[in-house]
Amino acid sequence: MNRLPLLALPGLLNDERLWAHQVAGLAPEHAVTAVPTTSHDSVQALAADALARAPTERFALAGFSMGGYVALEIMRQAPGRVGALALVDTSARPDSPESTEARRAAIARSETDFDGVVQGLIEKMLPPSRHGDRPLVEICRSMAHAVGRAAFVRQQEANIARPDSRPLLAQIRCPTLVVCGREDRLLPLALSEEIAAGIAGAKLVVVDGAGHMVPLEQPDAVTEAMREWLSATNDDAAGGDAAGASAAPARPPLPDRLSVDPRSRHHVAAVFEHAIGIRFNDKERHDVEEYCISEGWVKVAAGKTKNRAGQPLLIQLKGRVEAFYR
Repeated sequence: MNRLPLLALPGLLNDERLWAHQVAGLAPEHAVTAVPTTSHDSVQALAADALARAPTERFALAGFSMGGYVALEIMRQAPGRVGALALVDTSARPDSPESTEARRAAIARSETDFDGVVQGLIEKMLPPSRHGDRPLVEICRSMAHAVGRAAFVRQQEANIARPDSRPLLAQIRCPTLVVCGREDRLLPLALSEEIAAGIAGAKLVVVDGAGHMVPLEQPDAVTEAMREWLSATNDDAAGGDAAGASAAPARPPLPDRLSVDPRSRHHVAAVFEHAIGIRFNDKERHDVEEYCISEGWVKVAAGKTKNRAGQPLLIQLKGRVEAFYR
């Protein structure tokens, strides 16, 4: 049997370096692919993007902090593709009003003082005892500036609008590891305890001497916990079933532009073999005939009006478009 490859999702202002120790420590038994969480401003679109980038149809999934929000959305969109789940220093709750207010303030401040925003976040992410750890502080700062302000704003918008995933927890059936730094002040231990209590059979690992950035603060402890978790999930990536659910058929990446009309050059028949959804200006619509994400528009039927060919007359609406698999 093959071992499941691991899809790893970093958090706010993090890049693939967050998982560097785990990538090295889990090789060669497990190939690790780190997928950024920077390209879209909703967890739904980020989850769809991660699914499209997954190295195989079936994989193990790890999400850190914001990456955990995206991982839970993946469990909502494609549970049959995930053979094992790890949630590291994250939360299943939606954003609180207080947190949303703080995020909005950080977005505003970042227009003129991105360095100050980054420094403030680092001080919250690391326990006071590690504020003087120069290599640790510098890797956090380097990742943040590599991600940049534009992606930071997208990430914060996604965090603000994320759904409440607590009702989803009871539906998760795959082997699940929950990890939290005991000194995490950003997403305290109680939130990880809530996740572990909500998922049947989930294992909670509390890492002493670590705050929020536990994969970097205590990398050996996290790697060992993940190695033990993965060792119990031997699976044939092509057809195994560690989660107790049938593997879903392969789904093509959702295109930038798509039409429901089979006669259109923008119609992709393989996409319509699966259930897809469209959000327009943050609200799901069920009447979209065609969309274009990059140009920011959807086309919908203009009531019952027909054109000369007897087809519905379409009108174009401009706004933010997100496409996702259900």
